[in-house]
Amino acid sequence: MIDEPIAWTKEYLEANKPPLKSLDEHNRDARHRYRLATAPHGNGIACPECGEELMDSDGMILTVIPPKKNVHCPACGYRGYRIA
Repeated sequence: MIDEPIAWTKEYLEANKPPLKSLDEHNRDARHRYRLATAPHGNGIACPECGEELMDSDGMILTVIPPKKNVHCPACGYRGYRIA
């Protein structure tokens, strides 16, 4: 009797398994997610030189202690780092 819920769950999961993606579909989707994640975007921090909003330059995190991210100001050209 204890095995019945487990069996039902396995059967249910098998019957409702999503279709597998091709490698090309996966890579296309992953590239799209990467482009969105690494596109420059505002971070809510004021530029120390002009006061406009700084942008995270890319999705990379510098592996230093503490971890840092590249930032830039599109208004004045300032470049620097922020703690990630």
